[in-house]
Amino acid sequence: MSVSDRLRNEIIRSVLLKHAGTGDHRDVLAANEIRIWEYVIRKFTPLIGATSITLILHRSLDINKQVFPWLVAASTRHNPEDVCRDLIQSFERRHPADIVEANSALMITFAQILDILIGERLTTLYLLSALPQERLD
Repeated sequence: MSVSDRLRNEIIRSVLLKHAGTGDHRDVLAANEIRIWEYVIRKFTPLIGATSITLILHRSLDINKQVFPWLVAASTRHNPEDVCRDLIQSFERRHPADIVEANSALMITFAQILDILIGERLTTLYLLSALPQERLD
């Protein structure tokens, strides 16, 4: 893993943690985590298309399901918005720390797959511009 990969992964984790806030508000946290995915989807869809986004989300879920078996299987969904709706159901009954950890892993995996498709530099630029800098709540 390159230095820039590690830095990007830390930025992803810190953004997701920042939006997690404090306390035990699972519904707000889950909604914020999904809203971050919505920003990312909107940013990358014009570049690679909704079908590609959906396939990358499916692959990210498949890879991370080994570590987080409670994540929903999204193999039947055909657009990114449906995958996000399924994902929020996975988050509903989980501890906030679990939500942030799983979502960080999903986002990092998503970025690693995009690196292969469009390159590390473009992935990082697009991803960092898509992640909200201010708190969502």
